[in-house]
Formats: sequence, C-alpha cells, structure tokens
Amino acid sequence: MARSLLWLLVKPSDWIVYTAVLGVVLWRLKIGRRLVVAAAILVVVLGVLPTASMLSSPLEHRFPVPPSLDRVDGIIVLSGAERAGSSKVYGQPLLNNAADRLTTFLLPDSRAAFPRSSARAQRRHGAGQ
Repeated sequence: MARSLLWLLVKPSDWIVYTAVLGVVLWRLKIGRRLVVAAAILVVVLGVLPTASMLSSPLEHRFPVPPSLDRVDGIIVLSGAERAGSSKVYGQPLLNNAADRLTTFLLPDSRAAFPRSSARAQRRHGAGQ
C-alpha cells in the first residue's frame, strides 16, 4: 500500500500534471505561466510526438533477434498476468494486460515453471482454489 502511494507521487508521467496544477495555482506570477507552458510542451513532446519510440528504437535494435530454437526444455513464466482477486470472485482465471506472458508460447514438448512469488501471491489472494 505504501509503495503504491509513493509511486503515485513520484511517477514521472504525473509530474506533468503537478507542473500544470502548480502553474494554474501560481498563474498570476510569471513562473506560473511558464509552468503551464512547460506542461503543455511536455504533453506535446511526450504524449503526441513519437518520442518514446524514437528513444527506445536504438535500444531495441542494439541486439540481434536470436535464432529460432530447435529444442526448449522449459519456460519460466513471470507472475503478474492474472488478476487474482477477480479470478477468485468469478471462479475462473482472469488475465490483465500482461496476459501475453501466459499465452504467447505454444511449444508442445516444453514445461512451464512458475516462480515462488507467483504461487505465494495466488495463495494470498485465494486464486487457484
């Protein structure tokens, strides 16, 4: 809970909103108008223009795509794809936006391993019962 609240305050995307609100509060001062203009520029640069893809493209192309594997012994599936609380309520697994962790691999001769944290979270939220 405390971690979520802290992240709500320090999340980089929210600083644009904080800048705009502070600018509106201080509108009568010169700094207030500058903060509103800065917030508007940040919204355009980070929200409208393809800045994220331009920044991430060099990182994505730095390493070549690995060749197709002939044999896979197992796959480690990271937790966080299931909405445990909702799954318990509805009695079936419900997935969130990380569902591709569970649904993208279809290899017939491989095994999936789920980390302990995933099982612990499922027990804590009552999923899988």
